[in-house]
Amino acid sequence: MYSFEYPKNMHVGRVCLEMSLKPFKSLDQDYIEQVCTVLFDQWRELLLKATGCSVLLWTADGSEILEYSGNLDDEIEWGRYLGLANPPSRPQSFDPQGIGLHSSPRYYMDNPPVITYGDLKRIISALKRIGKEITGFDVTVGETFDPGPEFAKSDFKYNRHVEISKGAILGEKEANRWVHCTSILKGDTRKYAAYPNGIPDGTHLGTFLGAQYRELAKDLGFDYIWFSNGFGFSRDSWNWTGECFNGREFFDGAGERVSKQILEFWHKFTEACPGVRIETRGSNLSTGMDIAAHGSPLSSIYKFLPFAPPNSPWAAIDAQFGLELVGFMSHIAETPKEGYLFRYYTHDPWWINSPWFDRYNRQPHDIYIPLSVARLDENLKVMQPYGINFLTADDSFGNLPRRCPVEVIPHLLDAYSHYPDTAGPVTWVYPFEQYHKIGFKKDRASEVLFGDWFIKSAVDEGMPLNTVISDSNFIKSAKALAGRTVLVMPVPDENSELESAFMEALSCGADIILYGPADHASGTVKSLLGIETAASLEGEFRIESCLPKDDIVLGGEMSQILKHSALLSGGGLNTRFKNTDDSQQKESDKGISCLNKHNAEILQVVKAVHQSGEERVYGVFREKALSGRLAWIRGSFPAEGNPAARLPQNFKPSEYVMPGTFLRSVLSLFDVSIHFTRREADDQSPMVLYSVSGNAYYVTGYAPDTTCRMSLRLPDGAPIMMGSDCIVKNDTAEYTLTRWWHTECRVFVKQKEESKVSCVIKPSVFPGTDRRLYVNGLVNADVVFRKVPGTLIKVVHFPYSRGIGDADKFLDTNIEYQELDGDRVLCRNITGSLMISWGTGETYKLVY
Repeated sequence: MYSFEYPKNMHVGRVCLEMSLKPFKSLDQDYIEQVCTVLFDQWRELLLKATGCSVLLWTADGSEILEYSGNLDDEIEWGRYLGLANPPSRPQSFDPQGIGLHSSPRYYMDNPPVITYGDLKRIISALKRIGKEITGFDVTVGETFDPGPEFAKSDFKYNRHVEISKGAILGEKEANRWVHCTSILKGDTRKYAAYPNGIPDGTHLGTFLGAQYRELAKDLGFDYIWFSNGFGFSRDSWNWTGECFNGREFFDGAGERVSKQILEFWHKFTEACPGVRIETRGSNLSTGMDIAAHGSPLSSIYKFLPFAPPNSPWAAIDAQFGLELVGFMSHIAETPKEGYLFRYYTHDPWWINSPWFDRYNRQPHDIYIPLSVARLDENLKVMQPYGINFLTADDSFGNLPRRCPVEVIPHLLDAYSHYPDTAGPVTWVYPFEQYHKIGFKKDRASEVLFGDWFIKSAVDEGMPLNTVISDSNFIKSAKALAGRTVLVMPVPDENSELESAFMEALSCGADIILYGPADHASGTVKSLLGIETAASLEGEFRIESCLPKDDIVLGGEMSQILKHSALLSGGGLNTRFKNTDDSQQKESDKGISCLNKHNAEILQVVKAVHQSGEERVYGVFREKALSGRLAWIRGSFPAEGNPAARLPQNFKPSEYVMPGTFLRSVLSLFDVSIHFTRREADDQSPMVLYSVSGNAYYVTGYAPDTTCRMSLRLPDGAPIMMGSDCIVKNDTAEYTLTRWWHTECRVFVKQKEESKVSCVIKPSVFPGTDRRLYVNGLVNADVVFRKVPGTLIKVVHFPYSRGIGDADKFLDTNIEYQELDGDRVLCRNITGSLMISWGTGETYKLVY
């Protein structure tokens, strides 16, 4: 049916508008209601596709909960500041004069209003009443608790009860600045709503906070609480090191001890506040990183939550989109009963930046990248996010600029209109259950820490990994998933359920890439890989590889020196190629020159040569493994492990190998090839993702450096993106890059000759035809077109012209084509142009 309307069953879930109290510059009732009206009205177009609505109030930093006495006339120390409300005791190195917002906070306006708990109750009531009038939803209102010193002055955290602020995160890790959920309070005699005679000595923070929130919510009308910035998950939720790992060693027994302490908080909090609804931000890191370094018992925490934490908003700040994506997928591989959230960073109400306008420069890559993620359940159904949170609706000065939702909403609706409905070409089998079994133990924590950092490195280097399934769901669906996507997973443990599922998938024709150490692998798996155990080595290695490499325009090469840390990489390199026929290079069935073969079936594609001269196998490929194809890349930690840094700094490719590139390169042996041409070795790689919806591929990406070019190939051939031009040669399409892209692709070309191929969109202009496109510049090409399910197609060949004439729409199919599985058609040996049109074939009554 000819229509450009959004799909009828499309929805974006619950829309949550986060905001500070800064827009309420006057507390007159009319002014409060005017602010509420503007808030909901400017997001109206998105709310039309919502299933519910919420407002999350950044009142202060959560100290208003801790301080609440039960008296509604008490003044709130609210977040009326620009910058760090509780600055450090000394200027930081980047601001020695102490004039910046980290050292010298300012008021956001002259004479900001005094706000009492009673005023806050009126604001909450107005939000609910006016929200209902405008949206039709019963609007819920949430309260926030943040562990840090940013948003409002806190006498409770930093003067009276410093014993709860144990973490060291903000700025240069000044100690005792971050509240830890496991803290025990010292007694005092101050009046609190839940403790009118003061806090008894030895009260658990979870008990006190839960009881205080219970009273505040009852008196003011809050519906849920939001734990911000990793509170409830770990002590140092922004850091790669933590209570269980300090960057130099993993502490014996720390994982089990800390995880029990964190879980005790959740029990204490919910016991003090029965029936409480808790929503969370989670950490900036991934599940494996949080388990190994911080002892965070995520799977147990999920029992207290309606949904998993959203993607981290920090990608807008540090451009760590690989870390954002890996953290997001690892957190949602398993979810609580209501699923998970998507969060988008529109404004910052504290630090004088509005990411949509400045950090993102009004470019929507951080909308399309996380919304290209396909999370698969045990039935291989894709789970869409429960809803969207916007941090925040207001800016640092309390303005609600309508321009922001007007510009952001169209991209959101576009992304949701073709949200992934099946697995993409590459799927991460995330070891959610396995990591919870082994990650709290000292002897295997390194393996868990390494795994997610290695995958993060691969995504940073352009690996198209944005479909995820948990290990437990994969175990239930291995047979059904086999052959539909390339599976990427750690080497399974001997005699584990994951090993059984791995073997079942291979027997059913799966394509699988294993990664990580093989220390706990069975003899069967090692035999499939053609490897055996050898003495463990670490340090610097010279890499020899026959996998494809990126091109450098200005000469030179990427470094071939690998730096491997046993501490950070799940052990040293301790495998060698078993019973190698010889050490001479041989031509493989895939047309690559392999380093050596084993039994004429297993290719060693990456080898690491130690400073001592000893060799270790680093990557293998097997074209026939049972009934499937199998590869293994050992992998290494991708960065310098500086314990003093908040996050590890990636190696420079000109100095050391980026280990994640091998995962992208080995994908080419599975007919998923992504190759970059960059000017200099240290130019940052683009991010490239594929999602599938309505039988079309959607190619999504972000290029930190737009001088880079990318070349793409998929099993059906070179992807020809709609409305784009590319150079096709050897079944591969080369594109020049913009900063971001998100483009539909239904046409794929296999062609050896080089030519410029274009996909030109034209209007239908004929009844019964919904859409029409031309593919120009073909030379002896096989063309695959992925149909819209339930439509009829017409394919017209123009061997001597480009077509694109107005009368083309009247022409009928003039070539033979082959129907393939998966609603695809194949046109063989095409030179010139093709017009492809499709629709549901409706007929309309003639007027004359």
